[in-house]
Amino acid sequence: MRAKQDFFLTLQRHSGTSLLLVVSLFICGCASQKSFLQPAEFASPSVIGRLPGQTEALGVENRYAQAVELDRQNDPRCLGIYVDCCRLLWATTVRHAVEGVDSREMELYRSAVGRFVESAQRLDSFDVSKGVQLESTPVSIRFVGVPWHANEIERLVSIGEYEVQDITPNKQNGLGVPLVALRHSERPFIRADGAFAATALLKPTEDGSMVLDVLDSRLNRVVTELGRQVPIAFDLTAPLTYYEKQFENTWLKGFLRPEQPVASNGLMMVDPYQPGRIPLLMVHGLASDPMTWATMANELTMHPDLMQHYQLWLFQYPTGTPFPMEAAKLREQLVNLRDQIDPNHQDVALDNIVVIGHSMGGLMAKLQITDSGDRLAHAVFAKPITELSLSREQEQQIQATFHFQPSSQIRRVIFLGTPHRGSKIASNAVGRLASKLVREPKEIVSSFSQFARENADALLDGKSSIPTSVDLLRPGNPVLETIFELPVAPHVKLHNVIGCSHGGRFGIEKSDGVVPVSSARHPGTTSELLVDSGHYLHQHDESIREVIRILKQHLTTPNSFAQAHSGRVIVQTK
Repeated sequence: MRAKQDFFLTLQRHSGTSLLLVVSLFICGCASQKSFLQPAEFASPSVIGRLPGQTEALGVENRYAQAVELDRQNDPRCLGIYVDCCRLLWATTVRHAVEGVDSREMELYRSAVGRFVESAQRLDSFDVSKGVQLESTPVSIRFVGVPWHANEIERLVSIGEYEVQDITPNKQNGLGVPLVALRHSERPFIRADGAFAATALLKPTEDGSMVLDVLDSRLNRVVTELGRQVPIAFDLTAPLTYYEKQFENTWLKGFLRPEQPVASNGLMMVDPYQPGRIPLLMVHGLASDPMTWATMANELTMHPDLMQHYQLWLFQYPTGTPFPMEAAKLREQLVNLRDQIDPNHQDVALDNIVVIGHSMGGLMAKLQITDSGDRLAHAVFAKPITELSLSREQEQQIQATFHFQPSSQIRRVIFLGTPHRGSKIASNAVGRLASKLVREPKEIVSSFSQFARENADALLDGKSSIPTSVDLLRPGNPVLETIFELPVAPHVKLHNVIGCSHGGRFGIEKSDGVVPVSSARHPGTTSELLVDSGHYLHQHDESIREVIRILKQHLTTPNSFAQAHSGRVIVQTK
């Protein structure tokens, strides 16, 4: 993950042929390929004669050993024996989980559950609606607290060894077996394939049957079993290894080859819409993708008391395309998503959105909360849009890009390392080379060429080629300067986190290595925090703590906009 984050900093350190070599290595995908998860390790059967007294008396060790041997032979009778082991170990396992004892009984229970889940799927005995088929009574399956339909769950994966670079695993020991649940969904505004953290419990019910409970462990940390509050085992970081593979190299394609379609581009909800929860929308920056938020998302999951009030949304876009055009798409998709999930606009939580924008993502966020008037168009065109020779499609695109109102849904924006006044890197040799490497979508290039031919005197800069996002980030760019000056809607609160680890001596202005402090500053912010960090300060501990503070503050701030619309359903967030 670090390789993609240091793209421009790496380019800065090279020049000439060596720089071209570095770029070509990135394009060819030289990063090492990592597997999703290593196979889980389960308990080995103990040697007869060296068994702990209690488990020997229960006969669990011998039963477990028998099940493992049958499992190796792909004999489905192993499933029923794993179930028997879990039945015999249940009461002891619950007690030891409460006491925090990592005993042999706990190990055997975890292994029996893990092997049962894996083997039932391998042997085609696992059906989310009918349960796990056994020779005797089938084991039913219940999904507890899971926002997905059962038929959207494709596979449950036991967690083995894994590595997500620069992220500390968020996990704990307890009752049950941590899993990664892989799912597939055809719902709009949701990534088709995804994963989430789950915990499996195989336990007896009141009528004596056995049930496999699959809990969404992102919010469920404790269960009540046998009259006691029991902490469950979970691993909330493991699913990130799945997304790391899914997003691999999409950041580079989105920058250098924005003409190549990426299925995950656009606004997407991490989970299905959950009424009453405030959307927390994260927008990545230049030469990046949603995986850049992995560290922050991992930290946020450590606060279930906070996250029960928020639902995570992401926006992915080809960063080589001029960012005002992508900002127009985000505005449109925010409206379309609202109309789909809340057509009557009854959920006031959807009028309370918090947007977090890193780097250029902060500029994308700014373009959601301002009134353009005619100012943005005047920064580009020498004459009014109504006097231009345009096709219907061109007119719609230009109107969407240059004329807009602030979103009424967004209430708070957090800027992280945002170049409001640009970055010198965009102007130097590195920035110019990066801009030349970008290949804009053919339809956009063709449309722009046609526009330039038919409106030769329409563009203020006189250029006949469409600018890239890098071009727009150069200090003094009239579009960037105009965006900086656009007024923010009065109902929106602004916060700023700025990196300042570079400079400060010999007259060199402090910066995060990419964005100077003066460029990152924005008037009218409610809070501003300087962090001793480089440009990827959205992954810095102090920045994340500040985001958590702001999110908690957001929950306690009266929503005057919502209160003004008293005819609608107001969801309490306190």
